[in-house]
Amino acid sequence: MNNPPAESLNGLRRPHFRLDSGWDVLEEWSRSAGQIEKNAVHKALFAVTDHTAFVDYEILDIVAESRDVFVLVRQDLVLKVRLRDLDAFEIAYVGPVAGAPGLEDAA
Repeated sequence: MNNPPAESLNGLRRPHFRLDSGWDVLEEWSRSAGQIEKNAVHKALFAVTDHTAFVDYEILDIVAESRDVFVLVRQDLVLKVRLRDLDAFEIAYVGPVAGAPGLEDAA
C-alpha cells in the first residue's frame, strides 16, 4: 500500500497535503510574474503541503466558505487555496491582494 509521506511534530505524524488541481491558475499567473514572486509562491505552496504555512504565513480564513483560505505570501501577493479534503488542496487564485476574489470576506 502506498501511504502519503508524513512528518513528525511533537511526536504526532500527519500526512502531507497534496496539490491535486489548480495548476492552470498557477501557470496563467506565472506568465506575467517575476522570478522572485514565482519563488515566493512555490515556497508557500510547499509550506501548505507540509502544514507549515499555518505557522510561517499569515492565513486568512473565509468565514462563508470554510474550505478556502488565503496565504499572504508577500505584501501584495496572495495565494488562495481550497482545502478539498483531509489530504488534498487546489490553487484557487494567485496574484495581487487587490484582485483576490473573496478576500473582503476573510477574517
